[in-house]
Amino acid sequence: MKRIITFFGLLIIAKIGFACSCYPYEPNFYKNISTSTYNCIAVFDTMDYSYEYGGLQGQTGFFILIDTIGNFNSNIGDTIVVTGQDGLNCGEMLNGFSRGDTVFLALSNGFYETFEKDTFYLEGACGKYFQKITNGKYAGLTISEIKTKIYDVLERKSSACFCNDYWDNYDFYNNVSKVASNCLAVFHRYDYSYSYGGLNSQTGYFVLIDTIGDFNTQIGDTIYVIGEDGINCGEMLNKFSSGDTLFLALSDGYYENFEKDTFYLKGGTCGYYYLKITDGQNSGLSISEIKDKIKSKITGISEIYIEKRLTIFPNPTTDLLTLESENDLILNIKIYDIAGHLIYSTGKVNNLKTNIDISDFKTGLYNILIYTDKEQMFRKILKE
Repeated sequence: MKRIITFFGLLIIAKIGFACSCYPYEPNFYKNISTSTYNCIAVFDTMDYSYEYGGLQGQTGFFILIDTIGNFNSNIGDTIVVTGQDGLNCGEMLNGFSRGDTVFLALSNGFYETFEKDTFYLEGACGKYFQKITNGKYAGLTISEIKTKIYDVLERKSSACFCNDYWDNYDFYNNVSKVASNCLAVFHRYDYSYSYGGLNSQTGYFVLIDTIGDFNTQIGDTIYVIGEDGINCGEMLNKFSSGDTLFLALSDGYYENFEKDTFYLKGGTCGYYYLKITDGQNSGLSISEIKDKIKSKITGISEIYIEKRLTIFPNPTTDLLTLESENDLILNIKIYDIAGHLIYSTGKVNNLKTNIDISDFKTGLYNILIYTDKEQMFRKILKE
């Protein structure tokens, strides 16, 4: 009995090891439609486990086809049979739909075999291959707008979606030296206001709270960050929530050079160009340590050395703050609250040492930007 159980256990493990391998994984509907054979809009009816292949049961969903995108052999109004993953690919997903749900589906013609007409396969755990419509919209876009985006992606997939150095780019710190600007910013919102060559793109609005290296924009300004979307076959800014603090590795444009305050953020399968900060850190590193790591990648100069050249004390403090530089002349100082609003600015300092009275500040954390005759330095101060 034990041998039989062991045999079947090994068979399942072997099957899982093969079927569950996802390389690469892309949790983005718009990036995945270009790899699907069939794309459509359908209304979910029912689901059972009637499909079976190689001794493994698969979820079987029944959808009413209401629109097709690109090549499709089935007719509007037909019932299409959609096989889900379940035992066939280590998970199930069709039970996430309710009768009457309207869904965009990115379908293939079979996982282990080619299906007959009107029968398709829907991936799940290995990527985002469906998009549920609620109140006629998804992420603020109407069905018509989503269809337009899909057509744009299908049209451009041969060029815009190709990534030469895909695997090398999937580390944020490896990418910071490849872009034009690096910064720390707070996410506010996004929309689809940017357009180029007839393609709509996500446009994110961020408040700049720190810069690293060359950056023409001032702390506290709103910067406009163009996401990929139709410009590069996917979208990513909808991953952020209002108030998220992120390090951003930004380019100066995908197809064109932008004006001041506007940048391009790569993402998705083409690389990892942002780093989200939670509770003041990411993967155990503080904001200051992350800055130091970024700076070392860009210039090879450690920020720890810079901190030794300029000291701020006492920190935290209740009233008087002293800034003292070892060699670099302090030119002026700006202080921002945690939301990125400028609340204090000095005139010309032109000294190695200066004092700032923050007794009128509210208790809390502040960002202080120090301009010297050599560079800009960013620190955090705490008012008690």
